[in-house]
Amino acid sequence: MIKIDLEVKNLIQDAGYTLDSVPKDGERIFLREQSNLSNGGDSLDVTDELTPEMRQIAIDATRAVPGLAQSGVDLLVDQDKSNSGTVIEINSRPGLGGHLFPVEGEPRDFAKAFIDYYFPETKDIERSNLYFNFNKVLVPLKSKTANSVEVTAPPLGKLYGKRYIVSGKVQGVGYRKWIKYRALRRSLHGYAKNLKNGSVEVVVAGAKERAVNNFKDLCLEGPAKAEVEQITEEEWDKPIKMGFYMKSSHTKKKVKNVHKEYDRVLKEYNKIKNSKAWRATYPVRATLDVIKRIIKR
Repeated sequence: MIKIDLEVKNLIQDAGYTLDSVPKDGERIFLREQSNLSNGGDSLDVTDELTPEMRQIAIDATRAVPGLAQSGVDLLVDQDKSNSGTVIEINSRPGLGGHLFPVEGEPRDFAKAFIDYYFPETKDIERSNLYFNFNKVLVPLKSKTANSVEVTAPPLGKLYGKRYIVSGKVQGVGYRKWIKYRALRRSLHGYAKNLKNGSVEVVVAGAKERAVNNFKDLCLEGPAKAEVEQITEEEWDKPIKMGFYMKSSHTKKKVKNVHKEYDRVLKEYNKIKNSKAWRATYPVRATLDVIKRIIKR
């Protein structure tokens, strides 16, 4: 989302437009004077356009700081002078998002290079598509109920995955719970999710290809109250959270409604609190509170 502030308005005005104008087809209007991602700038990868001299400037800048193993170097270069550049900033904590997910250009997995540098023993191990809920792991640490948390290591090697869409009488009959129990017994990861059309989406992944493929038979079976009519399947190679979970397509909508109701109640509360009647009856309410405390004693 573009934040409309004075800088945006001035640049649009300098280009001869207003906020309601529609630029010509293919015309580019700059909305920021600084090419900073935090200010809404777009990340464009130009790594292949850098000359060896430009790359060396960034390397030398990092080496110039004692003890700095990696950095984010902001470099200004003149495209007409291929062997020159000026370092304007060195960040000890470089942002990786713009390089991993550029708007244009080839993504660069710098995160892998950092991990391989600090943990060389895992360099040649094939990465798993499994991940864990990092924020959930931090809860006992932040609440100081634990000094450390041990995370289950993901299985090594290739991960096989399948996505099944199960149609029929499969909602409201305990189908997802039934699937979850059998997936966990087979050390499979994934989720079962109710879809708006009445079907259930089942995604399973594991280190054993046979176990993943055979899980289709269990999806066809289902609990006693279920009536499976059809199953479609496809390969699944996207990341999956460790464990097996039951999802609902209505969860996000429920959360949104709760927040909406909370905002409405808070607005009404503030309205009452700031009203003349509330302020006028404050002495009475304060006296009653004192009386209540005396009675409780």
